[in-house]
Amino acid sequence: MTIPVFFAGPTFVNSLTLRFYMDGALHRHPDAELIALPWFGGGRVESSVDHFERKIGAKLLPGAPRVVVGHSQGGIVVANYALRHPRDVKHIVTVGTPFHGAWLSQMLSFTPAAKDLTEGSPHLTSLLKRITKLNGRVTNIFCPNERVMDGASCYLPGARNILVGTPHRVEAFIGLHPKLVLSEVVYTDHRVDHLNEMMVPELRRIIWRIVDEASEANGFEPNGVPDTDLSDANPLLRRILG
Repeated sequence: MTIPVFFAGPTFVNSLTLRFYMDGALHRHPDAELIALPWFGGGRVESSVDHFERKIGAKLLPGAPRVVVGHSQGGIVVANYALRHPRDVKHIVTVGTPFHGAWLSQMLSFTPAAKDLTEGSPHLTSLLKRITKLNGRVTNIFCPNERVMDGASCYLPGARNILVGTPHRVEAFIGLHPKLVLSEVVYTDHRVDHLNEMMVPELRRIIWRIVDEASEANGFEPNGVPDTDLSDANPLLRRILG
């Protein structure tokens, strides 16, 4: 038996689009499920957390172990969800998550979600204080070129921070932010940014490695099937990845 894994998608991505770039995850793990944010992620973060909670509650009994993964705003959602269910969530993986706000949120300030995701917002300030309760169970992955925010905005103190990018981008980022403590640096030949990072094979392999670690630590079987480079089979994805 493998541990259930739930993915929360980013802003402005519906179920069909989420499945397009994460469908390989479903084949990689028999108990993985994708959950798109309601209203394209435009509502308040708390309403998205409620939605994520209901979706998982319809699949699992209370007390059942689980791993949650979130991309972009989805990372904020899974972090809040884990704080609601600290005993059930065995590990949290966040990818390209604006823990310190995103400049794009200022341009989209007409949406309730953007107000929650603006730098210094009450929601982010509270989350950064509360998430320390989950230290040791949070892996935070981001790339140097997040585009919709500065890469340093994704850094999460106290978490296992992993930077993924081309050697040039990674070295430039570390030079600009020498005080950020990174647990791991993973190099890739792909051009990584916020829009395509969940399709980068090296990044996806990190996620599955963390899932396998959480599985073994909690008495589940690691899946053991390596993720594939989706661009090998799909010319469109190859173009997106660069």
